[in-house]
Amino acid sequence: MPSGPAPRILKVVSGLVVVLTEHMTIAVQDGPDKSVRHVPDELLVVGITEESQPGYTSVLTRQEGMGRGRYAEDFTIQCCFSVFNGSTDVPGIRARADEVLTEVHDVLNLAVDQALILGGAVQYLQLGETFAIVPVRDGDGAGVGVLFDVVGQLL
Repeated sequence: MPSGPAPRILKVVSGLVVVLTEHMTIAVQDGPDKSVRHVPDELLVVGITEESQPGYTSVLTRQEGMGRGRYAEDFTIQCCFSVFNGSTDVPGIRARADEVLTEVHDVLNLAVDQALILGGAVQYLQLGETFAIVPVRDGDGAGVGVLFDVVGQLL
């Protein structure tokens, strides 16, 4: 039996970074950069890595049926964004974080609807089911960090 195709997750991540960069009102960064000394007030990072979770994962599954088998590739891309307003306006920063999440949701839909990643091979692309939200307020102002997954499937 022949082996399955090579995973395309790396191409999906590259395409996602391009689409987000072109359509978001927040700065987008491809992967974490630990050498940065100054983080912008608003930043979305694609492919963030935690201690026990990689930046992105992919699983290839053979689709059985009539004729030659095809493969589906299910993937997860871990992302995070932070917003900071330099004041103590916690409700305002929560509202901005909500705007950014909605914007990410809308851009993911746009990417699928307009076949902007891998020429339409992406069957779905959406926000995952779990969000970790970390509000912060200190002497520099209020901020919110949001850790979330983008999940999808390629055929």
